[in-house]
Amino acid sequence: MSNTRHHAFALVSLALAPWLAGCSFGLHSPTEGVGGSVEEACESGVASACTHVGVMRESGVELSKNPEAAAKAYSKACEGRDGPGCFNLAVMFAKGAGVPENEPAAARLYEKGCGLGYAPACHNLGRVLAAGRGVPVDKARALSLAERSCDLGEASDCNALAMVNDKGDGVFPDPVKARDFYQKACDAGSGFGCQSLSGMYAQGRGVQADTLQAMVFKKRAAALYQEACDRGNTAACGEAKRLAP
Repeated sequence: MSNTRHHAFALVSLALAPWLAGCSFGLHSPTEGVGGSVEEACESGVASACTHVGVMRESGVELSKNPEAAAKAYSKACEGRDGPGCFNLAVMFAKGAGVPENEPAAARLYEKGCGLGYAPACHNLGRVLAAGRGVPVDKARALSLAERSCDLGEASDCNALAMVNDKGDGVFPDPVKARDFYQKACDAGSGFGCQSLSGMYAQGRGVQADTLQAMVFKKRAAALYQEACDRGNTAACGEAKRLAP
């Protein structure tokens, strides 16, 4: 995944399951002192550098803040097949920042970013299709996109799919599938996923009961919550404390 960060953009939840918090789309501050060289790289056709320039133009870090210039940089990045560039430009169209608001254009750009293997683009495209934002509602494809996003490492989608199968929300309950999705979420660094997996091993749901494995995943969940707490996530602090030995 690119070192540049993408935008904070809240999209409505899939009707199939409540969407879990914890999937961040904030802007990362770029590496200090790289403005000139990154601009030159963008001009020479390095697509990821154009995304980096867009982030700097949008955030005002290292380069003067200019949303219109940011959108142009993201557009150049997307034309060069950089997934984060397509994603960031999609968010700008969805919000009407630096470009006129245009939800169908945002959906097309999420589609392109997802096709390039960028998980957050698949994630947001699924929300767009579930809600019908600029496109016809298509909940079946939204679910498919959540699965692709999960496979690409988007833990929040893995958790949501796990909950759908665990609770039987719109589908027949399938604890084995739920366990598999929680495992993917845990592997992707989700404290909630590890915590839920711990509970399944403790209760023998979707897997043979195993007290030792339950403890292993509980400890991993506590460590991940603590990492999130150290990054400023106050909600995670409470979970870390609750799960601590």
